Parts: sequence; structure tokens; C-alpha cells
Amino acid sequence: MGLLKRPIYVGTVAAVGLATVALTGTYAATAASAASTSTPHFVALRNSVSPTTDRMTGTYRSSRMSIQVALAPRNGSGLARELQATYTKGSASYHKWLAKGQFDAKYAPTAAERDSIARYLRSAGLRIGRSASPFLVKATGSSQQIDSALRTTISNYKDPRGIQYFSNSTPVRVPSNISRDVIGVVGLTNSAREHTSLARTPSPERPAGKATSSSNSSCETGYVTTADLFGYEAGTGFPYGYGDGPGCSGLTPSQTNSIFGAPNAGARAKGAGVTAGVFELSWYQASDIDTWAHHFYGASYNPPLTNVVVDGGPLNPDCPSGDQCPAEYEYYSNDIEVDADIEQTLAVAPDISKLVVYNAPNDYTGQT
Repeated sequence: MGLLKRPIYVGTVAAVGLATVALTGTYAATAASAASTSTPHFVALRNSVSPTTDRMTGTYRSSRMSIQVALAPRNGSGLARELQATYTKGSASYHKWLAKGQFDAKYAPTAAERDSIARYLRSAGLRIGRSASPFLVKATGSSQQIDSALRTTISNYKDPRGIQYFSNSTPVRVPSNISRDVIGVVGLTNSAREHTSLARTPSPERPAGKATSSSNSSCETGYVTTADLFGYEAGTGFPYGYGDGPGCSGLTPSQTNSIFGAPNAGARAKGAGVTAGVFELSWYQASDIDTWAHHFYGASYNPPLTNVVVDGGPLNPDCPSGDQCPAEYEYYSNDIEVDADIEQTLAVAPDISKLVVYNAPNDYTGQT
């Protein structure tokens, strides 16, 4: 972290013909204090700019974009200790989870900290909006206003594949009096977005030389090799198959449970009386989940799914201001990942009373 340097002026008393003198003692301290009040120091946030060799194509300009300033938790050292104790066997706090609202009550930034950051952003001409989390302060304005408020430059880039994107090309800087409360800013780049790396291929036969480990030797494959992975990146693909699911389609619920040790933890571990939730960025077909559930749990088992649409969801995206929600990443584009998340949750906890599927658009900046 660095400070912007500013000059400290040594006073001259030219009016009475005296030579230049150095300010010392109380007078110097008073002058330095006055200068600090009128010209605040700005501190660079650590890791606030990502180095890249992609070609810069100019300065990014937008009449309206949205950012969210992420705030540090209150009593961060206490939070770290509590997390360690919660997951350490033998600890008095082992697996003693916080009740609803307790996390924010113990660790959320104070109202004064949030207000201080909001005041600064307003003073820079940005408009403050509502945020879903006490750890975020949302602000909107033009890209020029955001550049000025954060003492950064948002630039356009083009990568070797020809994909264009924007990202801040210089570190984010904030006034030193609020720098300890800020850990980052969301929305300054659209270079990262979540998408699946899975690929559907025809049910393959086991390649010659591949080891098998189950009775389904016609499709069970060993771990992929480095050459397989390089080929996949080049678009070649590779055969795969594992587990005791139909056609080596994956792990059965009992296999998944054996990994986590859930069968030995009683009814509670199977989700009895519990509401679970998953967050997704693609729509899915409930009939796919029904097919999976009826195969492993029988025709009478009905997956307790409840859908909650966030920001219009993948089918009707209500994209945040200044963000992008490309059509090719919406609708059912990544439904295979949604299916996997839901099915694994039901594999570990088949007796849950409700599984809430929160579904948002797959936007560029992750604001949904």
C-alpha cells in the first residue's frame, strides 16, 4: 500500500526580507495538520488491479455504471478464531452454528463505517443505492465519476482471441481515513464471468490401455492425462465415465455419502427438518431432477424444490446498470451444473423439507 506524496512547504518570510526558515515545533505540526485536512492522503488498495499483457485499446466510457464497495468485517481476528473453532474437532464451539442474524450482529461493519464510505462516494458525485448486504455499499454514476472517486482509470482491452472487455488499469485509491474499512470494489471489470467447463459427449467406450475400477468396465475410465487436458483445451475432447450411475454417469447417492461420511451422522445429517439452498446462474428442467430422484429413491420420492428468481433470472434477465448479460450465457446454457448441484444436495440430504434454488442472470461483473 502506498501513499500519494504531496509537498511539505518550508515557509519564507519574503515580506520582511528574512531568509527561508524551516518550520519546526508546534507551528510545523499545526501547518502539517492543516494541510492534511485540506488535502487528504489516498491509499492504494492491495491487489486492486490485475496485471495483463492484453492490448489496451483506449479509455472505457459509460454514462452509467454501477459498483459495490466491499467492506471488511468488524473484528476480523475474532471472526477468524471463531471459524477455526467451529471446524476444529474437540473445540467447545465445534459445529455450533450461528443463528440467523448473529453473523451480521457480531461481524458486520458498523453503521458509522458504512456512512463514512457513503459520504465520500456522494461527495465524489456518485448516487448511493440499496444493497442486499451490510458488507456492501452500492454506488452508481458515469465511468468518469467512478474513475475520479477511486483515483483509477478504467480502460478497454482486447485479448489474443479478439474478446473485448474493460478493466481498471491502475490501482484503486481511497482516502486513508476509510482505507482500513475497504477490501475491494466490485464492478470495475467485466473480464470475469462464471461459466461451465463441462462438455457433453456421447457415452464412450473405454479406450485401450485405460484402467478400470468397477463392474462397468465398458465406460469407466481412469484419471485424464496431461495430454488429454491439452487436447480438451484445443477442442478435441476426451472420453470419460465414472461411478456406479447408469452408464458410468457419475456417483450414486451412497457413493457421494461415503465421501462425506454422512450415513453415520443420523437423521439430522440426512436433512430432516432442514431447508437447504443453492445459488445458480442457469435455468434447469425439473423433469431432469425427477428422473434422477425416481431412479435412486423410487417413484414416490418428490424432490422438494422451490425456485426463487433473482434479478429476473436467466430466462428474463434484469441486468444491473452498466453490466452485461449476454444471451449465450442465459436460459438453459449451463443446466448441467444446476442439475449436478441439486442432485448432490439431495444425495447427501434426501430428507430435507425444502431445497431453495436461487437463480440469477449470468452477468459479466457478478453483481446479481
